[in-house]
This record gives sequence, structure tokens and C-alpha cells, in this order.
Amino acid sequence: MRSATSCTAAGRGLLPVLSISLLLQFSTHATAGQTITVDAVGVQARRCELAGVARTDCAAFATGYFVFEITGGPDPLNNLRLQDWSISTGSDLGGQIPGFSYTSLNTWAICHQCAIGIGGGNQSTLLSGVMSLADGPWTLEPDGSYSSTGTRVFGIFFAVNLSLPSTPVGFWSESLLDQHAPPGSSGYIFKRYFESGALAARLYDPTVALLDSASLAAGPSAPACSTLDAITAKVAGAATDGVSQVVLRINGLSKDEQFSIGLVNGAGSETGWIGLPGATPTQSVVTARATCPDVSGGWVAYATYRAPIDFAWSTAQQSLAFRTIQIDAKSPQSNKVSVDVTVLRPPLVMVHGFNTDDPNTWQDFSPFDGDGTPIRRVFHANYGNYLLDEGLSVDRLDGNPGSFDKVRRSHLSFVDNWNIVAQQSSDFIDQFAQGSNPASARVVATQADFVAHSMGGLVLRFWALQPAYRQHAEGHGYIHKLVTIGTPHLGTPQATLSLESEASCSRGLAAYFSRTYSFSTADLVTTTGHTYPGRPGAAKAMEGDGTGAFLSVPLQLIRNDYGGVPIATVGGDITPVEFNIDYQFGASAFIRLACVTLNPLHSDPVARRFYSGLFRTTFDPTIRPGFDGTGQASRSDGSVPLTSALMNSSVSTCIAPHCFAGMAHSSGIAMFFFPTNISLLDSVGASARVQELLESPVTDLSTWSVR
Repeated sequence: MRSATSCTAAGRGLLPVLSISLLLQFSTHATAGQTITVDAVGVQARRCELAGVARTDCAAFATGYFVFEITGGPDPLNNLRLQDWSISTGSDLGGQIPGFSYTSLNTWAICHQCAIGIGGGNQSTLLSGVMSLADGPWTLEPDGSYSSTGTRVFGIFFAVNLSLPSTPVGFWSESLLDQHAPPGSSGYIFKRYFESGALAARLYDPTVALLDSASLAAGPSAPACSTLDAITAKVAGAATDGVSQVVLRINGLSKDEQFSIGLVNGAGSETGWIGLPGATPTQSVVTARATCPDVSGGWVAYATYRAPIDFAWSTAQQSLAFRTIQIDAKSPQSNKVSVDVTVLRPPLVMVHGFNTDDPNTWQDFSPFDGDGTPIRRVFHANYGNYLLDEGLSVDRLDGNPGSFDKVRRSHLSFVDNWNIVAQQSSDFIDQFAQGSNPASARVVATQADFVAHSMGGLVLRFWALQPAYRQHAEGHGYIHKLVTIGTPHLGTPQATLSLESEASCSRGLAAYFSRTYSFSTADLVTTTGHTYPGRPGAAKAMEGDGTGAFLSVPLQLIRNDYGGVPIATVGGDITPVEFNIDYQFGASAFIRLACVTLNPLHSDPVARRFYSGLFRTTFDPTIRPGFDGTGQASRSDGSVPLTSALMNSSVSTCIAPHCFAGMAHSSGIAMFFFPTNISLLDSVGASARVQELLESPVTDLSTWSVR
């Protein structure tokens, strides 16, 4: 059992408002699988003062009630036995909480000394009444409570009379959260406490109908309240994407009770925004009235909260897995309730590129090689399966001889792969929202952060142009921010050269030894005989001069349209280690031998550039289909021109932190520069830069490009 901590208040002069945390011991004789949870719905406290001066010889008085939610058994009431509590005769407190029905508790146990967490003095407890709702199955909620339509809920009303000592000695203020006793054992459960007000405030995952219901902004009517009542999915908070919203439900004490609902630290990009249902939250404080009848007999007011636009706004926050935002709701009757909203980083999705699958891409890119770090949940999209494993065979692959049994889906263009990544990413966001996150809590999550290598960045950008993407999250889409590593945003001349008919030697070697297939189109056949003719290849879709000219048709579509996605780029420059391409025992030497030395009459446009001083002409910006260029040199990572990777046609030098000198595009490219064969995906520096970008606020336009 976790013990409560003490927070001293001695020597302050004025007696602070009472914070009451009651520890309630129970034992259960239930059958296996039964669970009991307790929720302190409200505590009302009065300060012990006379004419504004604290007194030590008077009593503080508090009222409220606990709600017991019990699963299993034909009669849950018989499966619960309270210990060390007494039922004293006294005034009936049930009427102080409108709408609840209750029965006598006089037949329950005997109380001895009922400590309630305030040090010193004599303490006695008066309990009166129990209320009951309907039966029904129970669902465990993220905050540890249980709910269901048709649940049976038992609430015990209580009053506490405190005789305080002459000197306040402190308050027990930390509640025992989420400690569920196993069946057949005894234990303690206390869910939460409130400083004052017989109120409750909880967070819910909104429905689309609620967020779009403009009628709720002026005050819910009966039909609108029905819509609100249908919201039953409790959450602990939201992902910091600036889009996700949660519904705040406040149980008031009377009909039309008016609440001022506000963020304790004000609204903004770091704390989020408050609003009313039916409108995007943009305020720090709103006013809402309790006009919706509650099933328990009370009245409910509603507000909405929109998450911050990013998680970390200080160095201290960068080390946190999650943080809390406090919202207060106050009424003119001095009733107050507070609720903490847990906010955490959006899920992170890693997307691989051409000619690979996920495990082979990120295995050395720590800390993004696994399921995540203590502060971030990482998912891995994969569109790199072999086509045969998906029930597809290759009937024709232009320009490639031999067997096609190892053709991957990632050899097809990003036009044929965006939908796979889209579905996986949507599923990842759902998993994150259901509790697969650093807080292990159910939250609202709408968008994800993405890190993409090579063609993976084009896959995501093409997805962002699709109608279904633009309809998600009121037009904001699924991508919160996108970091690309070596992505050919402006095409790559290497792809153009690899598709030339004269490049059959180097293309054939790549297909035979490394299963790298470069082709313009392919005909695919399903196991049932259905044919998909002329599917574009990845190499064909990535054609371009690296500066924005001679682009393939798919690249032309995304050239100037980012789909509203904030993009940051990372590139590499192989120039400082290009001399290693002349190494006589390296992979490049084998290509020169097979395609140049032993084939002098065949001028392979790729192989004849595998020499120091010539390799940079592979990325000559004058190269286009049917023309091998004029021999201009251009910096690259060995696969993608630096201008293309950084989406900047005027870049001519490698400048940190955007560019990493001596880094190849991938391990497959790095092997041509043995023994200095380090790639962007093996680089500690590149990984650190990606982490830095992910923590950078998306509002920083010097880092993020948005169109």
C-alpha cells in the first residue's frame, strides 16, 4: 500500500482551507474477477474563522459522499463489508445532494477511531444514507473508476466534525490512486479529493457530433443534452498536437448553476485553450451553465479543452514523459472543483524508404529503433513486404532480367504505398489513445509526429494531398510534424540514370546481388489472376534534377503543396569521403570491373561515374531522361542531392545542423565508400538532430516549413 505524504501548514496564522483525504478500508469476499473502486465525488469544507481571524477552538465541518462501483455477484451490496466505520444517529444529509435516493445504513459496522488525514485532535464521523442506480456491465476507465450504461452505483453520504488542536500540524494531501485489491483480499482505495464544493469534474473523449454541434455554444437544449449524455469514454488527457480536444463534464449542485471555467496558468501554445462545445477552444476562461440533467439526478455543465500545440517549451519539460494542466471551475456559490489534464507528446511513427522494410532501416538509429523511450512512444510503419507475401507476382519488370521473387512493395512508387502507411498510422494513433503511451492512460490523440527516410517522406507528403486526409481533424490531417532524412523532395538524377537502357549492367548487378530493383513500370498479377498493368516503379517516381526541374508527374503534384504539413529536413554530404570510392577491394571496384573494365564498349552511365572526382556528376542538375548531363558536380549523400534533401535549390555547402558531412544515404550506399562507411541512419549526430527537431515547437518557422 502506498502511504500518503504530509504537507505542513504550521505557523501560517490563517488556517488553510481543508483538504480532506479519507482512507476507506474494505474487505471483499467476492468471487474471482470482482473489482471494487471508490471515487470521492465531492467534499465541501468551511474555514474555521471568526471576523477573518483564524480560531483554534471551533470546529470545521465537511460534507460530501463516496461513490462505490462494484462488479460481479448477483447482489454487490452483499459482497462489500466496511470495516472501522460507524453509523451514528443524526441529521439526514441526503437532502443536501439533490436527486439521490438512499436507504438507511444503520445496520452496518461499528466505527472505532476514524482518522481522516488531519493530524491531531479528536475526530468523529457521521454517515447517513446510500444511493443506488441500475445494474449493468462494468468497464474499467483510465482514471481507475468503472462505468457503464445501466451500472449500479452505491454512494455513502457522510459528514465529518473536526475538533482541531490549538496548533495546526499539517494535512495529509496525497491520495492513494489506482490501487485495486485483488479478489479475496483487503486493501485501500481512494481515487481523488476536492478542496471544496460537492462537485465532480471528469474528462471525456468527444464525439464528432458534439464538436460540430453549434447549438451547444449558447447553452444545451434537451436534444443537445442527449448528445452529451452519449459521451461515455473517460480519458486522462490529450496528446499535444494543438488539435485534440477533450470534453470537461462538471456536476453542479443545482440547475442553471453558472461556472467560470479556466486554465490556472492561462491559455496559450504551452497550456492549451478552453471553449464551449460547438466551437474550437480559443479562450483561457469561459462561462458555462449546468443545464443538462444528470442520470443521477443532478445537473451538468460542459466545456471543451484543446491541447497545447507542442509538449516541451523549456529544457526542464524535455525530460518529462507527460505533464499536467490544471483547470478550475468556480461558481458564485463558492463551489469549486479542479481537474488535472494529462498532456503528453503525440505518438511517433517511423517510415522507411525505397528498397527496404522497417527492421532493416532503423535497427541502428537509437533511440528510435524500438518501441520508444521513457518520454515517447514509437511505432514503425512497414510497406516493405515482398510482393509474393501479399499474394502478388511480377509478370513484367521492364529493364530487369531474371527472377522477381524478391521484389518488395517499397520498389513500387509512393503513389502505390501511401494508403498502407495511412492505415497503419491511423491504427497507431488509436493504440496510443487507448493507453499504449508513456502515461499508460487513455487519452485523446488526433495526430502523430513522423520521421521518414528517403522515399518515406514522399509517401507521407502524397498522403497529405488525399481528400480523406484533409477531412480528418477539421482539416488539420494526421501529421503534426514531419522530419525527413535524405528524402528526394526535388527528385534525384541518380534515379534518371539508373533507368537508362545503357545502365542495364549496373541495374542488373543491383537486382542480382542486393535485390534492388529500379524500373519504370511493372505488371502485377494476383493469385486469382487479376492483373495490375503498368504500375509505376519507385525509381521512375523519384526522377528529377534535384532542384525542381524535370520532375516525375507524382513529384510535380507535391512540389509546392505540403498539404499544410510542417516539414523539417536533414541531409548528408558524402563529398569528404568520396575518395574512398576508389578503394580497390570495395563494392564500387566490383561494379567498375564488371560494367566498365570487362565491358569497354558499353558505356554504363552509372558505373562509369564510380570514380573519385566523377561520382558527384551522378547528381548533375542538367541530367534528364535521354540526356546524361554536362558533367556538373553536385553534393549528395550518395543517393539524393543535398539540394533535394533540404528542399532548397540554392544550397551549395554542407552546413550543420541541417547537413551531416561524410554521411551516406544508407548503409547500402555507405558500402561503396568503405572503409569510411557511415550513413545517416548509423549517425549518433543525425539521431540527436532528429530528437532536437521533434522537441522544437512547430511554431518556429525558422525550423519548420509549411505550405
